[in-house]
Amino acid sequence: RSETRQHTPLACASMTTCPSVSDRGGPQSIVTGGEKPGGLVVKGDDPEAWVDALEALLENATLRHDFGNQGHENMCDFDIKDSFLYFVQTHRGILEIEPK
Repeated sequence: RSETRQHTPLACASMTTCPSVSDRGGPQSIVTGGEKPGGLVVKGDDPEAWVDALEALLENATLRHDFGNQGHENMCDFDIKDSFLYFVQTHRGILEIEPK
């Protein structure tokens, strides 16, 4: 399943908390939206990858801190108008795909 709403990663980033998101759906653009990553994008269907990502964050306070601060910086580049236009553009692209 995918989480295409961006509310949770935005909330995390606004509080300088490191978000971890799936490689499916829209939230990865928040995590990877800046020059540096502001969190982790993890393969959605790989439980071991999630365990590894969470262990890395639990064991490394500096990584959590850096991701949290960078995620906050990345989030500041987003606004509601751009998010809405991206949403519309993405879904129009899906509607234009012809079935095989």
